[in-house]
Amino acid sequence: MAPGPLGSELAVTPPPVAIDLALTALRSIDVAQLLVWSGTLGSLHVQDLTVGAATVDRLVIQGITAGIHSGSAFLQNVRFLLELRLSVHWWYDVGLWSDSGDQGLGTLSFALGIGNVAVPSLSNINLAVPSATVTGASLNVPPVRDLDLGSAGLQDVRVEDVKLSASGFGVDGLQLGAVTVASLGVADATARARKVGELAPSGPLRLPAVEVGNIRVPTAQVPNIVSQGAVDIANAQATRRGVELDLGVIGFTFWVAPVVDIHIGALTLSDVSLSAAIDRLRVEGVSLPVTVHGVSAGDLKLNQLTVNQISL
Repeated sequence: MAPGPLGSELAVTPPPVAIDLALTALRSIDVAQLLVWSGTLGSLHVQDLTVGAATVDRLVIQGITAGIHSGSAFLQNVRFLLELRLSVHWWYDVGLWSDSGDQGLGTLSFALGIGNVAVPSLSNINLAVPSATVTGASLNVPPVRDLDLGSAGLQDVRVEDVKLSASGFGVDGLQLGAVTVASLGVADATARARKVGELAPSGPLRLPAVEVGNIRVPTAQVPNIVSQGAVDIANAQATRRGVELDLGVIGFTFWVAPVVDIHIGALTLSDVSLSAAIDRLRVEGVSLPVTVHGVSAGDLKLNQLTVNQISL
């Protein structure tokens, strides 16, 4: 109220536009920084952790070694097919005329059924692969349910530039001008339980490259290894053998190239010990779509809370 010309009080009403601007300014609270020195969670539980189809851009394995030691073998229904591929190399040299060439002479085939074969002791089989690269691998990970993480501790929690509420809020019956609190300290705060129904990132998680070295798999004892179905070894070629016939101006070399096809009805390895080692394993470009349901945290306690620069 302001005094009028004749000493009476005169009511002054702000313009409607000024009232709207003042109300808009009072509809949010700005917190510059929220600090929590330490805290504890009495329990942390995840009801459902769903991982979608994971992809791996590149998998590099270096220095692979594996060994099969001290085993016996039993081969059932063994059959051989021996094929002898015959050929001749000829030549002649009669001064002004000379020539040479190769000519196939056909094949000879022999089928032989051996039956069952028992090998009482196998020699050690050692395998070595210098490096291997796999690209575009994918895998499906089943959901993890009822994941209980137990209690947890919090240290040095910082939240900056908080606006309450970002979309604004209203308070009836309260009028305030501009209010600023430089710093507000709270000894501690507690909450009985907190729960999040669903947490789903907008995109898949991209994990950085992971590298592991010097992987050693301890020796594993395997009582029996049985093949699933027949074992076929096709087109196994031995070094060819030749017989030379030299007649001075003309000569021949007769070649025999053995080729063996082996059929084993079933293969059983007994008393086998397996070992393996990898010098370096590197996984690059892992993509994981993740959805978390039912995250619940109980008995939350925060110690030494500090709120800096509160503005209304």
